[in-house]
Order: sequence, then structure tokens, then C-alpha cells
Amino acid sequence: MAAKDKHDSANTLVVDLDGTLIRTDTLYECFWLALSQNWRAMLVAVGGLMAGRAVLKARLAAIADLNVEYLPYNAEVIAYIGAWREAGGKVILVTAADQAIADKIAAHTGLFDEAIGSNGATNLKGEEKARFLQDRFADAGYAYMGDSSADIPVWQGAKKAIAVNAKPSVTAQVKAMADSEILAGQPAQSAYLKALRPHQWLKNILVFLPVIAAQDYSALTLLGAILAFAAFSMVSSAGYVFNDLMDLRADRAHPRKSARPFASGRVPIGGGTAMVPLLLLAAALIVSLGGLLAAYSAVRPVSKDLGW
Repeated sequence: MAAKDKHDSANTLVVDLDGTLIRTDTLYECFWLALSQNWRAMLVAVGGLMAGRAVLKARLAAIADLNVEYLPYNAEVIAYIGAWREAGGKVILVTAADQAIADKIAAHTGLFDEAIGSNGATNLKGEEKARFLQDRFADAGYAYMGDSSADIPVWQGAKKAIAVNAKPSVTAQVKAMADSEILAGQPAQSAYLKALRPHQWLKNILVFLPVIAAQDYSALTLLGAILAFAAFSMVSSAGYVFNDLMDLRADRAHPRKSARPFASGRVPIGGGTAMVPLLLLAAALIVSLGGLLAAYSAVRPVSKDLGW
């Protein structure tokens, strides 16, 4: 990278944290870490969310001792920051994460001249972050490095827009801006599939043994077995995702497990949080369908005898 050529648009580079400097979201990190230590963290999260996201972040940051050393940092972003600093530029971390976490990240990395985060009253995200930066820099201008649609208003007020691992729709909007740059891309879909551990579904083939033993290969029997296989597979995947989210800290410190989709940041923790209930819901729907099929199988012979 030719640092001096890249940085003519503004002398200050403002960097986002979640999804940009690190390939994860510290709010979810704190939630799962706190939950792995004490189930009452769920009550803290619910109470905090009712009081506002800034309050939620402050409360979770206070009870979760987040180890920032093993977070999945984006090497490309770190290299970009290093080049910016070498060119004489100033770099500031401005994040919607709680101030306590922003301070930890800044102290650990040594990359920033200043770190600013949410303060328990204001959630420094989207329009709120855009207003803060406009007030802070006025006509001096700044370059902004972010990753999500919430950063659009911030990019619009910046002299240079830098998108990191952004979705195609966000990338398209950033490219349309006067001075923009795109770093990396979205994680491969295969990473999401790997998080489900489909190879473990082979264990559920045991549901077909009763079919083989009875030598009943009718369409209804086979369909019932397939539905049972699918339901067990969804439940087992939900269990694996849940365990991976609960074991994030231990996995990241492990030489092999640190490459797992959630630990490495290849799959967002927010996505994993949603995957657990969705997988269980899918299993419940499959079981319901199986129940209807069983009821139909039971009623069918009777209906034939009655001439229905």
C-alpha cells in the first residue's frame, strides 16, 4: 500500500470496532461470556435491554471479564492502521461498544491515539456516531473505516469511506461515494455450514435401523424416518452452536479450536445467537409434521375399513 497516496483525503482515521477491527461483536461476546459464568446474566441482559442498548452494553461489560488478547483481530485492518500512522496520520477508535471495552482494546493493541465508546447513556452508533464525529471534526474532516449499514450516515459525513467485510448492498453504497475504498469481503457460506457440523449428522442414521429391521420400506415409513433424521440433526446442530458460543474464550486459547467458525470470527456471533432458536424451531416444525404423518398412518387403515 502506498500510504501517502491513500491518506490525502484526511489526516485522521476513525476506526469502528465490531466487525471492523475485530471479526466479532463485543456485545454478543460479553453476553455469551457472562452467560457461561452465570445463568443470571440472561436476566441482566433482559433488564438492560429494556433500559436501552447503551445500558445493556455497560452492564454486560461490567460483569463479563472480556479477554481482548484472543479476540479475532482483522490483520488487514491492523496493517492499514499501521500504514496510516507511519504516514503521520492520527487514528481514533470510535465504537458503539462500551467505553470500558474500547479502553481495553486500545491499551492492548497500542494502535490508537484515542478511544471513544458508548457511555451507558448514549449508544454511539449510526446517526449518533455521525453527529458526534461531525461535532468533533467540523470542517477538518476525517476518514472512516466501518462495516455495516449503520455506518452509512457516518461515511456520508466523512471525507473518505473505507468499508471492511461489508455486505454487497453496503459495499455498493460505499463505492458510489466520492472517495472510497473496499477491504476484504463477506465470509464464505461454507463457514456457516461448517458451524452446523453436518458430518455429525451421520450419527442420526440410527433412526433408519427400525425401518431396516422391520423391512418396511413403504413411502410413509421412509418419510417418517427421514423426518426423524432431519429433526435430530437440527437439534444436534443447535447444541453444537450453543456449546461453541459458550466456549468461545477456551476455544480461542486452543491452537486447533481457535479455527472454529465462531472463535475465528468467520461466522458472526450474532448470527450464531439467532441460529440456535431457529434450528430448534425447525426441529419442532419437523416433529409436528412427523406427528401429522403418524396420525395419518394410524387413521388410514381405519378409513379404508369404513370405506371412506
